[in-house]
Amino acid sequence: LVHAVSRALVGRELFWHALRENLQAHLRRQLPRYQALLHDFIDAAEWRDIISECDPLFVPPDGVPLGLRNIHIFGLANVLHRPVVLLDSLSGMRSSGDYSATFLPGLVPPEQCRGRDGALHKPICIAWSSSGRNHYIPLVGIKGAALPRLPGHLLPKAWGVPQDLLPAYVQLEEDGGCLIGGDRGLQDKYLLRLVAAMEEVFMEKHGVHPSLVADVHHYFYRRTGVIGIQPEEVTAAAKKAVEDSRLHRCLICGALTELHVAPEWLSPGGKLYNLAKTTHGQLRPDKNYSFPLNNLVCSYDVENDVLVPDYNQSNLAACNWCHSTSVRRVRADASIVYLDGDRTNTRSMGGKCGCGFKHYWEGKEYDNLPEAFPITLEWNGRVVR
Repeated sequence: LVHAVSRALVGRELFWHALRENLQAHLRRQLPRYQALLHDFIDAAEWRDIISECDPLFVPPDGVPLGLRNIHIFGLANVLHRPVVLLDSLSGMRSSGDYSATFLPGLVPPEQCRGRDGALHKPICIAWSSSGRNHYIPLVGIKGAALPRLPGHLLPKAWGVPQDLLPAYVQLEEDGGCLIGGDRGLQDKYLLRLVAAMEEVFMEKHGVHPSLVADVHHYFYRRTGVIGIQPEEVTAAAKKAVEDSRLHRCLICGALTELHVAPEWLSPGGKLYNLAKTTHGQLRPDKNYSFPLNNLVCSYDVENDVLVPDYNQSNLAACNWCHSTSVRRVRADASIVYLDGDRTNTRSMGGKCGCGFKHYWEGKEYDNLPEAFPITLEWNGRVVR
């Protein structure tokens, strides 16, 4: 829901977290008014759960469907001081179910729901993505084109407040329809500054760059079929992988790759443990054991009788996705630990290489790789090259 509302507002999903937090704070602050308004529809015992569901990190109990509900849409309309229209299929809108509605900011005076020009804020519009009604999508206009118009016969009834309040919050046309959305978008420069500030706060709080967390989710969870993983779990996994020096970036395909070994391989009876035992006999804590086929170097923990991977001495041989051998370690800020001669991600405006990117050499990036020029000097009859 909040992703769809954020995209309907500014064209980006950036504000989903802020919308949830503000909605939760708003419901707590205005709870008596909501209870008085909706006491015939919502039991007093339900409000605790309704407010808890607004939390950005809320995890629903087993058997409880995930997602925000109509009461949350009504709350968001009041938070935004702006009507929110929820549409469904024609059959759904004609049914007796609560599948479509116009959510008015009925707890906010109409004069506070106007822009600087004095006009009422135009409604934003969201809809169900399918007959399953388990996912919201935004319905928005096209940049540069006229604002979309919702005909009067498709404008749903007001939810939670009297129908006669509709003209007080929505600028209705002669046929009862209205314009949807607005033509004011956030400038790209502002969005870039905003994203940079959000990334900085995330980095300070979690110690790992959000783009790295996103890539960990994409390459280690989503691509391998894991679904339903919580953001905090992915963040913790990304942070631990960086601390262990297990993350590598492919310079060819850009994929994130992990140097990982199954824990059961390192304990008695495990593949690598048995191999080390067979090859070296009694394992010693003062020695390192190398496993070239697994790109791994381990030490021995005599107390727990297990091999302990030393990822700083281990090197990933190839990308798990494109099998390129150009893989480099990644730092917590998502920067790559380049080696001399590596191609970087910085575009080159002119160079002899032809790849279109700059190259790394001794801590700096250059358009061209350094070249060796033989110089011959003659001194007191001696030739020095």
